[in-house]
Amino acid sequence: MPIRAYAAAAPAILLSMTSGCTHWKTQSVFPADYVIARQPPVVRVSRTDGRRVVLHRPLVVGDTMYGLPRNRKADPSTRPAVPVSEIDAIAVRRIDPWATVGLTLGVAAVGAVAVVVAIYDERAD
Repeated sequence: MPIRAYAAAAPAILLSMTSGCTHWKTQSVFPADYVIARQPPVVRVSRTDGRRVVLHRPLVVGDTMYGLPRNRKADPSTRPAVPVSEIDAIAVRRIDPWATVGLTLGVAAVGAVAVVVAIYDERAD
């Protein structure tokens, strides 16, 4: 493979890898208050029975927390809903900067080795 192909692919690979460096961070405030105040794009709700539900664009209406269906073509009447009284905790996605740096450096190192091997192979021919 030509070196230019490696160089062209590198930014896309690095960008896609950084999205994997996230984790769920449990919030210490009352779940409904957090959603109303912060309006996070996604939350993971831990229910009192141990089940977990991911709500996209959560909204609190009365005593229930709603989310949008992940599939935009889904029927809006099938919105996931959890009564606030059944919510044990909520967590939001957070980027882990150290994992992102480590993964980026690791992928860059592998890419550098691949380029060196490609250069060596071209000169060997």
